[in-house]
Amino acid sequence: IITAGGLGVHRWPLDVHATPSGTSCAVGASELVSEARDVRTASLSPREDRLAIVGGSGIDVLDLREPAPSVHIDHPRSGGAAWIPDGSWIASHGRWVPVSVFDAVSGRAIRVLERTNAGAAFSPDGSMLLTCTPAALEVWGVDEWTLVRRIERDEAAGRGRIAVVPS
Repeated sequence: IITAGGLGVHRWPLDVHATPSGTSCAVGASELVSEARDVRTASLSPREDRLAIVGGSGIDVLDLREPAPSVHIDHPRSGGAAWIPDGSWIASHGRWVPVSVFDAVSGRAIRVLERTNAGAAFSPDGSMLLTCTPAALEVWGVDEWTLVRRIERDEAAGRGRIAVVPS
């Protein structure tokens, strides 16, 4: 479990296991991962070895095996981060910034999509990036960054948030 707030970013070990009477869950003591206070959200990599901490100045990618940030991605006003399944890229998204894809190790920009006020998520196989704005849901092929599909939305639905189910 990852939590973020006024006391920094913490990781809590979670042990879930089956018992004869159902499922049991034990939560261990928290470990301080970062003293960052201006945290909008945090996103754990698919391999659970890195953590993207989204704050006012951009995204800090922490290697959870090392104490210092691995890389800082300069993307101020980002509202969230989505990992590609292999953990190599991060899509930064938010209300006031374009959806941008960055190399998770170097911080180098891979692609900027001129979509603001959008959510973003990668497909389970990593072949597509989905963006969701108040106007449309868009599916992008990441090999050539081509728009594969656009589905119009009712703008009254509000700001775009998106999640992808693995199955």
